[in-house]
Amino acid sequence: MPPELSAGPSTDGAAGGTEGGRYRRARDAWERKYLEGLLVEAGGSVGKVAELAGIHRSTLYEKLARYGLVEKDAKG
Repeated sequence: MPPELSAGPSTDGAAGGTEGGRYRRARDAWERKYLEGLLVEAGGSVGKVAELAGIHRSTLYEKLARYGLVEKDAKG
């Protein structure tokens, strides 16, 4: 996967001020809020959140770590 697609949210300002940068920030904000809601709904069960979201648990852990919703080494 190209680095610009596999990287987490950019903080270097490279896309800041462009439509793509605003889109990424809006998408990331929505995704974080969505995952927070699922965590509440699932009572904190990451396995249940992964099931509800329809994504693999390892992918979910990456997203939770990206948004500061779980420790990066919490899965094991």
